[in-house]
Amino acid sequence: MRMNANFIQLLQLFEKMHEYSWGTAMLAHSLKELRKASKAARNQIGGNMGFLQSWIYLHFPVFAKRDFENKEWDREHYGDQYNCRSKPKKQKMDFLNLRRQLDNLTTNDVVFDPYKKDLGKGKGKKVGCKEQSEYCGPLFHPRGYVMYNPTRVARQCGYVQKIPKAHKMFNINWTKTKSYDNDIFIVHKPLPSCDYWDDRAFHRYPLDGPSRADGETIPGYIPWYLKVSHTRVIQVDERPKIKDKDTALDYLVLIVTQL
Repeated sequence: MRMNANFIQLLQLFEKMHEYSWGTAMLAHSLKELRKASKAARNQIGGNMGFLQSWIYLHFPVFAKRDFENKEWDREHYGDQYNCRSKPKKQKMDFLNLRRQLDNLTTNDVVFDPYKKDLGKGKGKKVGCKEQSEYCGPLFHPRGYVMYNPTRVARQCGYVQKIPKAHKMFNINWTKTKSYDNDIFIVHKPLPSCDYWDDRAFHRYPLDGPSRADGETIPGYIPWYLKVSHTRVIQVDERPKIKDKDTALDYLVLIVTQL
């Protein structure tokens, strides 16, 4: 594994390392990599894949197959709940099956708040993120920042889902923002600084009250979501307009081989 030597500078204040917000930096970097991975010509993603896989398994148990479960989990750290080890792959068919599973997900297959039970048992100090859950603004990592909007993850924090609103202070600088086939660089104005994060107690976005049931939303959220989101992986125009299941499967396999 190779690493840029510039990162060694971050270790200069070695005695202060335990005070760094490592989780924030990892989240910011992961969000940046996911943004890059959404580009058409990008076929790789960087960052902490163990963190990303654990998040997927916690919220989408249908993908957490038994051979990934850690039978020796001590219930101390959620990231230790699964062993994210590799296994022999049949890439084309696995990819096809994964696309089908994603399209067939319902709200009953999603765990919106996987920490609810622990919070109910009084472990809020351990798993609660009250300070960060309402923070609205830039999250920094060694190579830049990403913009965080708590309304986009309200259900993951146990709050009623709201329709996301644009940040009042930061606007996208369209003249400096660049988009390429395999990457995207988003610049805001004014340019965010770490001072904003240091004063995060004053930059909170009011969330709706705690959700009484998984997936609870404000009126009008679902119609709005269906308008702005791509709700299916396999687009309608990719599906054959025939009823023969075997022919349909052959068609989808052909689509996958062309990706």
